[in-house]
Amino acid sequence: MKQTLTAIVACGILAAGLHQSKATPTMRLSADGGATWVVVVDNGPLDTDPTVGSINYNGPVGNWFVSTAAGFGYGGPTVPTMDVSSQNFSLQPAGLIVQLSDTNFVAFPNETFVAQFGVITDGTVTYNSYRDGGNVLFGTTSTYTGGPVGSSPSPTAALLMTQGPFVNTTATASNAVVVPVGGSPYSLTLETIIVQNSSGVSDTDALLFTLPPPPCNCSVTFNSPTSITNCADDTIPDITASENCNGISNSIPVTITGLVTNGVCPQIITRTAAATDDCGTTNTFVQTVTVNCRPDCTITLSKTNVFVGSNYTASVADAGAGATYSWSILNGTIISGSNTTTITWTAGPDTSSPVSIVVVVTSGAGCSSTCGNSAQVVLPPVACSCENGSVGSISLGSATNGLVVGLVNTKINNSLVTINGNEYVSKGGTLVNMAPSIVNGNVYQYANGQYSGPGKLNGSLITNPTLLNQVDADALAASAAAAALAPTVVLGTVSNPTTITGTGGQNVIKVNGDIKASLILNGTASDTFIVNVTGTLSLGGSSVLGVSGGVGSGNVLYNFIGSSGTISTHVGNIMNGTLLAPKYSFNLDGVFNSRIIGGGASIALLSGAIVNQPVCNCP
Repeated sequence: MKQTLTAIVACGILAAGLHQSKATPTMRLSADGGATWVVVVDNGPLDTDPTVGSINYNGPVGNWFVSTAAGFGYGGPTVPTMDVSSQNFSLQPAGLIVQLSDTNFVAFPNETFVAQFGVITDGTVTYNSYRDGGNVLFGTTSTYTGGPVGSSPSPTAALLMTQGPFVNTTATASNAVVVPVGGSPYSLTLETIIVQNSSGVSDTDALLFTLPPPPCNCSVTFNSPTSITNCADDTIPDITASENCNGISNSIPVTITGLVTNGVCPQIITRTAAATDDCGTTNTFVQTVTVNCRPDCTITLSKTNVFVGSNYTASVADAGAGATYSWSILNGTIISGSNTTTITWTAGPDTSSPVSIVVVVTSGAGCSSTCGNSAQVVLPPVACSCENGSVGSISLGSATNGLVVGLVNTKINNSLVTINGNEYVSKGGTLVNMAPSIVNGNVYQYANGQYSGPGKLNGSLITNPTLLNQVDADALAASAAAAALAPTVVLGTVSNPTTITGTGGQNVIKVNGDIKASLILNGTASDTFIVNVTGTLSLGGSSVLGVSGGVGSGNVLYNFIGSSGTISTHVGNIMNGTLLAPKYSFNLDGVFNSRIIGGGASIALLSGAIVNQPVCNCP
């Protein structure tokens, strides 16, 4: 018997090629069906063989006396070789399980496992071998109540081969199995199960090894050019690679291992990439990326408020040799300079829409930038100063075209209102257009994001910080100029309905206090009224700021010159004349037949408020 089993082991060792490094196996034995185990760790206290990778155990296991239980593991991670043998006897019926297990083996495609087994027994012997893709020590598909949780059974284990049962016989057997694809790392477990129906002796030897992997031959190709040219902000394409290993082609991951950047415009990027093929060889690749800057396409307008039919210019910076300039315009016509840095254009007839100018600048390197700008179209000046945004000697300048104007840091809220003209929101302010409010004009904001809300905007949303800065300056200048005028009439607080009749030409009224009741301004079309108020305006009931005779609302300016305050009106109030209050907040309802220009904390236009264009009655 001993000669037979020794021959089996020797044959297996030669087939497996034991010139590889040793492994570190673990053996365990159970005489109660796997409920309890005697665990023999390589070079542990129960191992009588000091050789690393070899285990020898002599002693009892349940009703068995094991004269020799030996196991060894040889071979490298890709060429495992394991052997487990035992010589044992029992004086009564008994069962014995002998297992040998090891971990951290490395798989390769179509791995071939070979099993060889020899036995002399007067009982019954079965041999099993297992592969566990989860790398579980003693990972099997058998169910044993003892041992580590998740090993028997292990959800990642698979039965490689089973041989037997061998009953009351002397026998040898061999088998082989191919695993096409297996995970790494993995574990192997050899298992010999012995059952004696009476007293008896069993002598077993089981060997499992793998055939070595075939020679590896891979070639790697990087599928990217060695040099590319990009424009700033463009995505740089990934470097890709593929391999051909023994006639099979696959894509393989690429890792950037080095990155060097030089220069600014253009910027030169040198990328070093690495890709490791299935043979374990790391291949490198160097790519040079030239990143060209995009040209500046900021449009400078000769005027931002333009007259219908008049000529103006728009220009961009010179983008250098070979650059092209493609201009387009809405609500206007390009007269000359279409493919140059500067065009001459004329404003179109639609005063409800801005002139929108767009240019695409492409540099000689082929990089493009697109920019836009706009100018507000206004009617040419006419002889009547009211129609040109002036009230008598006071000009509102660039604030003329705003029907509701919030100066610096003023928040505007439209709540169920109708604005029949443009709204301006300056630096630091906001404009919330709540539904179902309607703005029948454009909204000009100092910066993107100042305008919001679900209300309807029938015009355009235009960002123009230059215009809003000028509006702020012109409104403050108009208020200061009006406040400096000498009064022709001086009143205290207006607590009762009051009518003032003009004398022809410019009338300057000074109110030293508040306006709390109706104030009617009567005159002819040649009369203008500038009312400087030191206090505030607070109207209730059906009070009005009225005009009569030939006076139009565009011929009246109420200039509130206090350091702070709140202007308040209600449903049923009608206001004729521009309300200019650089330091006041507004809480407004009713009908307004002219401009509202405020610089306090807020302009709140309440439910039902209507703001109309001023009416100019020219003589």
